[in-house]
Amino acid sequence: MEHIGQEPVISGDFADDFPVNILREKTFNPDLKNLLDKIEANEQIDLPADQTDECDDIPDDRLLMKLHQLFYMVKNLDNTHEINYSFDPYAFNHPDTNLHDKILEYIKNSLGKNCFMLHSILTFSNFHKCYVRAVTGGGKEGYLIINPRDKFYHDIKMSSYGYLLNRHDIEENSFLAKNFTDFLRSKDARSLYFIEMNRITSVLYKEISNINDYPALNDLLPPVIIIEIHNDSSEKEIFDFLCEKLPVHFFILKENSALNLESRNFETFSDLLSTAENFLILHQNLSGFSALIISSRENINYNSLYKMRYIYSRLMRILPGNSIVMRISNNKIIVLSDTIFISLIKQMIDDYNSIDDNSYTIVNIPKTDNNNFNENLKMICL
Repeated sequence: MEHIGQEPVISGDFADDFPVNILREKTFNPDLKNLLDKIEANEQIDLPADQTDECDDIPDDRLLMKLHQLFYMVKNLDNTHEINYSFDPYAFNHPDTNLHDKILEYIKNSLGKNCFMLHSILTFSNFHKCYVRAVTGGGKEGYLIINPRDKFYHDIKMSSYGYLLNRHDIEENSFLAKNFTDFLRSKDARSLYFIEMNRITSVLYKEISNINDYPALNDLLPPVIIIEIHNDSSEKEIFDFLCEKLPVHFFILKENSALNLESRNFETFSDLLSTAENFLILHQNLSGFSALIISSRENINYNSLYKMRYIYSRLMRILPGNSIVMRISNNKIIVLSDTIFISLIKQMIDDYNSIDDNSYTIVNIPKTDNNNFNENLKMICL
C-alpha cells in the first residue's frame, strides 16, 4: 500500500546511492546558499530567531510549510509591476486635503505624460436643460454648452471608445468652432476627444461584480469628459489608456457632489418634469431601446401601493443592468430597456392582470424625437 506524505523506504543495493534528503540537496545547493548570504548581508535585516535557522536544522514538515509559503508569496507578486501605486487613499484623510482638487490634479498630470490635456468635464444642468462645464482644464474659459437633443451628443453617446474630432472638423462646423475657440487657439492641439465618464468607470463594475452590461444607464445623463489630444492617438488607444490608468479616479470624481447632479426626488412637479425630460433625452439618443409606462387602475390604497412596489421589484430583478426602472408616482412606473426585453415585461403584466382583474395598463412610449418630445412628456407626467 502506498503511504502518501511519508518518505520512501529505500532498500537493497541502491540504498547507499539514493540519499533520503535528495530534494533538500537539490533545492538548497551551494549557489542558492551563497546568493541568500549575499542578500542578507546587503539588506542587514534582523530576522526572527525561527527564520535564521540553517535549513538542515529545520524539521521536514516545517521546511515543507516554508516552501509552500514562499511559493504562494512569489505567485501573488506576479504582475504587481502594473499596479498603480500613485493613488494612495490614505493621503486624503488629512483635514487640509481637498479630495476633489487632488483627484483632478492627478488626472491632469497623468494625461499630460501622454501628450493629452484635460479640456473640460461637463455635467447636465436641470436648470439650463443642457450640458455645462463643471470642471475646467488649465487656461480654458468662457461658455461651453452641449444640448443632449443634438446629433453631436448622440454621436458621443453611441461611440464605444469615445468620439474624436480633428481640428479641421471643428473649424468647418460653426457650432463647434464657437464652443471650442480656446482649442482652436492652441497650436499644439490636434484633436478633441469626447467620452461619457461611465464608459471609463464601467471597467470597475466588471471587476467587482458579474455585471457585463454597460452601466451608464444608471445615470440618466452622465458627465462627459473632453480631452485635448496633442499626438496621433486613436480613439481606442485613448480609451484603453483611460480605462487602465484612471477609472478609480474618475469614479471618485463622479461620485463627488460637484458632479452628481442627478435627481431622484419627486417631491415637486418640477422634479418630476426634469427627470422625465432626462429620461426622454436618453430614449431619443439610444438605438435599440424601448420605453414603457406601467400604470395601476386601482384607487391609491395600501394594497395598490404594495402591488406596485412588488411589480417594481420584479422589474428590477428580471431586467439587465443597463435598464432604467423608475417609480415616478404611487401608481406609475416608467421603464427604458433593450427592445428584446419588452415582450417579457408585457407578458409579466398580462399574467398579473389575469389574476388581478385587469388592474394594470402598459403603454409604449413612441420613439422620442424633437417633434413628439412634448407629447411624450405629457404621457409620463400627467
